[in-house]
Amino acid sequence: EGLSNNSLQSTINRHKKSIEIINYLLKINELTIINNNSNLLDVGSGDGSFVKFLNSKNIKSNGCDINDADLEKDYLPFESSSFSHVILYAVIEHIKNTEHLLSEIKRVLMKNGTLILITPNFRFCYDTFYDDPTHVKPFTDKSIYHLLKIMNFEKISVKPWTSNLFKII
Repeated sequence: EGLSNNSLQSTINRHKKSIEIINYLLKINELTIINNNSNLLDVGSGDGSFVKFLNSKNIKSNGCDINDADLEKDYLPFESSSFSHVILYAVIEHIKNTEHLLSEIKRVLMKNGTLILITPNFRFCYDTFYDDPTHVKPFTDKSIYHLLKIMNFEKISVKPWTSNLFKII
């Protein structure tokens, strides 16, 4: 039982750190941070623990994973213009039809909503990227920028993602 409590605490700590980093990056880019006024969608939500964590902090959140929709071809099961923030955390590298997925994300984002997209940078993980057999499409900072530009996203900012990059006080 102690191990499961440690595992739960580790997951909570990881989610806290993720929100701290995301909000820091949103703030320095003069974008709306994730807070109690947000309505967030976690696309590729997996076990749903991130959504549960956010909801426990009174941040309205929904998740969508492969059991809810085929991200390659289905419509996301949400109304248009429903979300202030959409998080795509370690998902896009698993998707062949990225254009469809990004179109659906644009559809469910509110006007002036924010997409937070986190993916491995192939420049730095080319020797291990395909060790995960579900990875189908590698991206670099430049290719993500250009893909988002092609898909008509605005105010695109590509930053490195690492919890070791800085300490948030």
